[in-house]
Amino acid sequence: MSFRIGSFNLMNLGLTAMSKNKERDLKTIADIIRGEHFDVVALQEVLSEGKAFWLNNKEHIKKSIIMELGGSSTWGFEWAHAGGNDPRQEGYAFIWNKRRIELSKTEVTTPFKKERVFKPRMLELNRKDLSRQPYYGRFTAKATNVEFRLICVHTYFGNDDRKARSFRQSELNALLEEIYPQIADKRYGNPNVSYTILLGDYNAELLVLETMPWLMSSDRGFAKQPAIMNTDLNGVVESKKYKGRKIKTVQYEPTTLKKKVNDNNVDEFAGSGFACSYDHFSFEEEKFNNALIRVKRIRKAVTHYCKIQNGDYDTNFEKYYKTVSDHIPIAMDIEINTRDVPRTFWQDNK
Repeated sequence: MSFRIGSFNLMNLGLTAMSKNKERDLKTIADIIRGEHFDVVALQEVLSEGKAFWLNNKEHIKKSIIMELGGSSTWGFEWAHAGGNDPRQEGYAFIWNKRRIELSKTEVTTPFKKERVFKPRMLELNRKDLSRQPYYGRFTAKATNVEFRLICVHTYFGNDDRKARSFRQSELNALLEEIYPQIADKRYGNPNVSYTILLGDYNAELLVLETMPWLMSSDRGFAKQPAIMNTDLNGVVESKKYKGRKIKTVQYEPTTLKKKVNDNNVDEFAGSGFACSYDHFSFEEEKFNNALIRVKRIRKAVTHYCKIQNGDYDTNFEKYYKTVSDHIPIAMDIEINTRDVPRTFWQDNK
């Protein structure tokens, strides 16, 4: 059994991003999600109650991402406000392929036996340590007892100064060392095999052996002093509070696009190339026994799905930045084995 979990920052995707002057290409966003065979995707920076995923006005002039994917009979969607004092009213969302994935159900007896659907919800853990609370969803692979517990996150960015970077790092410490173990340890009524994954836009880079050349490169984008996660050179942090649990963070390829600034010092579009590696997955390796794991960035989002077919754009990167996002999606492929074979992990560098 193989499943693909995704994370995708959609750069302020709200009603203003669907205006005639700044219209996003909802079809291309849907093409990426469907074309890359995602089973469930965690989304960040989804504004306006996720109306881009539904019909957003009474006249039905604009199509929605759900319609472009094939309709609500085959794709599920849930949205929640991310909290905090963000004037954009940022939200998180999950979208999933109903043919393969469903919201988890828990059997309860009060006083009669029945099933309760677990709808995604905001986590209230460690509120004082976070600028935005994470969005938590439980998803079950159909006709199996396999459950994926996804914790969607978007850490604080701020002014990208030393103070903001320090706060970002402390947020990630709380997410990895305290929140992750609590969710992984939760027991519900069903005896499901569960895999817990923290995923999203961390706004911080991994300092591992593979990223050292990139972090020291002069070709990097605007973040000359990025926030660096407090992991070892294998991307692992140890939770001292929770019995030395080891949580590994992966996906170290760059995923944000370089920005080009116009004469008025305003970000105009991405030129050509990538700036930072901010999008990651984190998981506890010991809990992923008998699972083969591969992670990758979906570079094809730019090179394949945003090919230039007219004179409106100079590069694929410019077209992608203006019509889709300033992030490309990332994917985690999980193959769950019934045989007793060692778990392995690798990063796809394409």
